[in-house]
Amino acid sequence: MADQIVVNASPLIVLARAGRIDLLAIAGRPISVPESVCDEVRVHSNEAARLLDTVAWLRTVPDAEMLPLIRSWDLGAERP
Repeated sequence: MADQIVVNASPLIVLARAGRIDLLAIAGRPISVPESVCDEVRVHSNEAARLLDTVAWLRTVPDAEMLPLIRSWDLGAERP
């Protein structure tokens, strides 16, 4: 699964609150959102959570589907 675009929670939340989620589309489509990132977004932002459910090019993918390098970035929820 090379050449995929993956997004973390922060840009989703900030752009959703600003009403500018469309800026993510500049990078290309689809945008992959790991499940752990979706979980974090749903905890912190109702606006971004709604977009995850309605914007077709924001594609939720299992964490296991991420490339090893991307998984090493620990994009999901904070752990104690």
